Amino acid sequence: MSKKIRTVKIEDIKQEVFVRKELSEDRWLQFAMWIDEGVDVGRPTLTEKYVVIDGRHRIRAFQYLGKKEIECEIVDLKDEVDMISEAWKANQGGALPPTQEDTELTVHELDKRGVKVQEIAKLLGLPPGITRTYIKNIRSKNKRITIKRAADAVAVGGLRATESAEKHKVPLRDLQQYLKKAPPDPKGIPQIKRRLSHQYKSLAQKNGALLGDLMKKLEDGDASEVQVFGLLTHIERLQLQGHNTISNWRQRFEAKAKEAK
Repeated sequence: MSKKIRTVKIEDIKQEVFVRKELSEDRWLQFAMWIDEGVDVGRPTLTEKYVVIDGRHRIRAFQYLGKKEIECEIVDLKDEVDMISEAWKANQGGALPPTQEDTELTVHELDKRGVKVQEIAKLLGLPPGITRTYIKNIRSKNKRITIKRAADAVAVGGLRATESAEKHKVPLRDLQQYLKKAPPDPKGIPQIKRRLSHQYKSLAQKNGALLGDLMKKLEDGDASEVQVFGLLTHIERLQLQGHNTISNWRQRFEAKAKEAK
């Protein structure tokens, strides 16, 4: 596998294949500290189309520090199975080994691309029996999710059960049984939205109070302009961190939505 070194705009980097359930904030903050101190943390690995293979935590750290470009290794991989396999190998050899959830996610990514059990076991270095168990659990979970989508299409989307079962490719009997006993969701989308709005409003009020106090300190001579602007820069960096976190999750949601179609 040939490698080339290239400086890439961070905004051009794509995250389309995943072998980790989520990023570790402690890990990318550690990278950010090292980078800020001039430590060489190594280059992320991307495909020719700038899809991330390895180095998400480093890319996240560069974003947090407000950097626009990053030097990367560019590799030529023939398909997504190769991408997933290489990403898995990189994580296995890294300082943050894959968790059980990461393993389940990776098995799922390979299974949905039609890779056979024996080949998945070989690619990931897992016993075939354990690989089969992962696949069985994943398929069962995915079946429940698909039936839930079909039920939502009936309850919210206005489809008849027969139409929804056909559209989502689920047995009509399973859908009807689910509709009969489906419990209300105590953490539905409206509730989550209200909770987020409340949290953001509360945070904005607290930040406003802190900044008002900061202005008084500046006026009273208890804080210097350098300290004040340094704190404002820190706040802006925290806001950028929040924006980048949402962007990262959006990419994951988009990948999941694409998979569901």
